[in-house]
Amino acid sequence: MKKAKTKWKCWLSCVLAVQAVFVAVIHADLVVLENGETLSGTFSRIREDTLVFRTSLEGQMMTPLSNVKTLSVATPLYLGMNDGRVYYGRLAVQEDRQVIAPLDGGAPVSVKVTDILETLPIPTPPAGMPEEEAKEWRLDMAPGIQWRSDGRSSAAPVLRIDASGKLKDWDSKGDAVIPDHFPAYLRAREDSVYGAEDGLLPLLGADFERNLDRAHSDGAPLNLGIYQALTAESTRSFSLMATLSLEQEHRLEERRFLSGAVSETDTRLGLRLGLRFYRLLTGSHSLSASFGASTELFESRSDSGYMAPVSNRLRLRHDLSNKYESPSLANDSAHWSDAVGTGTQMDF
Repeated sequence: MKKAKTKWKCWLSCVLAVQAVFVAVIHADLVVLENGETLSGTFSRIREDTLVFRTSLEGQMMTPLSNVKTLSVATPLYLGMNDGRVYYGRLAVQEDRQVIAPLDGGAPVSVKVTDILETLPIPTPPAGMPEEEAKEWRLDMAPGIQWRSDGRSSAAPVLRIDASGKLKDWDSKGDAVIPDHFPAYLRAREDSVYGAEDGLLPLLGADFERNLDRAHSDGAPLNLGIYQALTAESTRSFSLMATLSLEQEHRLEERRFLSGAVSETDTRLGLRLGLRFYRLLTGSHSLSASFGASTELFESRSDSGYMAPVSNRLRLRHDLSNKYESPSLANDSAHWSDAVGTGTQMDF
């Protein structure tokens, strides 16, 4: 028992040390809304009285400028104003006032966010990398403890990694759950949406899950379909996905695995439907939820997360996941599995 506790302490200390290094060198843009809520993430653009902003939790979101009080943006911008004036500088906040800090070192210019007509990025490549590529990827790490109903122990240390960003015209978001007994268990997923306009957009996704705790089992679906953002505001979003999924699964019951039997392979093609919801609550608390179902050998999964802010870049995180699998080739009974986790999440 003492050796296990020492393993936990060393594992969590290494993760926190890595977080501290990254936080020291990467800074997020900030949006303060008129209702007092604060969003941390990456500024994308202002156009047609609308702010487009990327959060690490939900990806790209939009809100009318009338909902925005102040903006703090590290990226140098071309700023076109409604009265025809043009500025080259950074958006900043001084004494609770919105200002533009000119690139030539001149005095800050006081403006209102609603005075801005449009913004364009100014390329300033550091060490050979364009500013847009260097700043538009966000990474969060959340060390904590997770309990799984199909796990080998009641609770175990776990590291959750969330990443979101933009590569050319692809808007990508992914996450991975890595427990202390990796690689016996691993879950990772990624979705990429092509284009930034409203309406139906192409979607490409991939999932991977391995579980050697109770049975020899791993699956890797590839998804190709469409994505529709039903709402995409600063404080809430709701989206729908429909994909054609090609999945290959290897599965074997534990008793047969221990006896040396060879796992069976199941390859199937089916339709997957998914829903995602995000809501920013008062005090910068947030709730996110997703649900997905596959029609082929029916399978469903729901994930929900609740965030409570500690500082601008540190939050407490609580997660709940539920999964249902219908009888498969090597399992004669329906199967439920659940996971509950809690930990701290830090923005990079």
